[in-house]
Amino acid sequence: MMELTINFCGDSITHGLNHCRPEETFTAKFARRMAEEFPEAAVYRYDGNRPSGVRRVEEYDGPILVSAGLGEGKIHIIRNGVGGETVARALARIDQLTGVMANGREPDYTVVMYGINDAAAGTEKYAPPAVFLEQYRQLIGEIRQRNPQTRIILMTSTYNTQSIEEYVKATARLAEEEGLPCFDLHAFWMAHYDPAAENGGQGDWLVPGDGCHPTPLAAEQMADHIFECFLELLE
Repeated sequence: MMELTINFCGDSITHGLNHCRPEETFTAKFARRMAEEFPEAAVYRYDGNRPSGVRRVEEYDGPILVSAGLGEGKIHIIRNGVGGETVARALARIDQLTGVMANGREPDYTVVMYGINDAAAGTEKYAPPAVFLEQYRQLIGEIRQRNPQTRIILMTSTYNTQSIEEYVKATARLAEEEGLPCFDLHAFWMAHYDPAAENGGQGDWLVPGDGCHPTPLAAEQMADHIFECFLELLE
């Protein structure tokens, strides 16, 4: 491994909006796990930010040094999440999800997670599952066309007190049809589900009174799970 760029694309779960400080997001925790696993490599984070109400990343904090490394090699973790993002909104800012990233390199891996906002029935963000699937297929096609060398990974939506099951199934179906790895974060969350627990059955994993956003503890657990899944791809 000489140099590796991992581009995490998604909504507020990826961004950590209003529920995690930058160092507590799952992307930051994932970067720390990568530094521990690959101590020879220097590891950097680039945290995308946007002003309130803007549907695009306006700037990046970074490079943020996670680990200086003991030898050669660099790992770059890009946090490319925007609160409220849907697949349709991701398509509208496709130029930010593809091409050259904030570190001056094209992504080696593009990790994509959408669905929670698409499932928000009764809002302007809502897309029926069949529409979500077709838009998602279009998004994957655009990423492939613009960054043909990147390896795309899909992740199912985490958890919502509203039903997201059909969107989880659509994501898994798309991954199978397109021959993509799929990290099932929804199953990971449901394994933690306890109908008697507070906060929608997720207890200390879900922000109180929120419905979908992970606490820092949950973000750390997610990062561990994503890291273990990612290591399997590198083997």
